[in-house]
Amino acid sequence: MQVLRGVLAFSLSVFLCFLNLPLRAAGKPLGILTLAYGAHLNASDAFAGLSVFDGERVSTDSEGKLGVRIGGSVVSLGEQSSAALRCSAMGTGRMWIWSPGRCRWYPAKKILWSCT
Repeated sequence: MQVLRGVLAFSLSVFLCFLNLPLRAAGKPLGILTLAYGAHLNASDAFAGLSVFDGERVSTDSEGKLGVRIGGSVVSLGEQSSAALRCSAMGTGRMWIWSPGRCRWYPAKKILWSCT
């Protein structure tokens, strides 16, 4: 019985070593959070160092601050703001920002990046 258990454990470990499981994120991150105080990534609390992927939304509470580095640009959000990062089918990215002053989503025209 001990020998059978050892052979089975060895066989299972060899099988798992050669099984090629994808252990990475679904895509390339678009940016990284550089500052997060009173901030959220989707529905979770955010902290500096988190990666931001296509389709995710960052937001701040009242008195919150958030910084996102996207390529060579750093975007800062003040209190009660939101931003959504999207990649188009053509391989370019765009950020949509919600501002409490404008009360609507609008594109950040100067923040464009390559998603490839």
